[in-house]
Amino acid sequence: ARLAAWRALPTVTTRVPMEQSRLVVVDVETSGLNIKKDRLIAIGAVAVVNGRVALADSLEIVLQQDVVSGKANILIHGIGGEVQREGVPPVEALLAFLEYLGKSPLVAFHVAFDNFHSTHSPENQALTEGIFATLDQRGHIANISG
Repeated sequence: ARLAAWRALPTVTTRVPMEQSRLVVVDVETSGLNIKKDRLIAIGAVAVVNGRVALADSLEIVLQQDVVSGKANILIHGIGGEVQREGVPPVEALLAFLEYLGKSPLVAFHVAFDNFHSTHSPENQALTEGIFATLDQRGHIANISG
């Protein structure tokens, strides 16, 4: 029902000037840099509303981990083992992210890496593949090189 409610939201055009829109800047933390074996640990996002960073319009969510990341990894992102074990179940975390995002365009760094980590675990693969496909089809994901 929550995913259906998100899908039913009206599409937001990306052709509106930044000074008149809401964008969401997103970053993820993972258990490492190996896209074949490492896991998504956390999602952080903040909105840019009418051209200004809106700190009150932000989200930080840690995904529950059955196995916590290694000590060296924890030193990088600062998300300790207890916090990882007590995190939000992955599907719930991704639905919460969608509800926060609405249909706002995403701004991200290394999107291909983040996309892989949010789609390659058994419990959330189908959900997030659908999300990324929908966002891409509606023009909310752009590849910018330069």
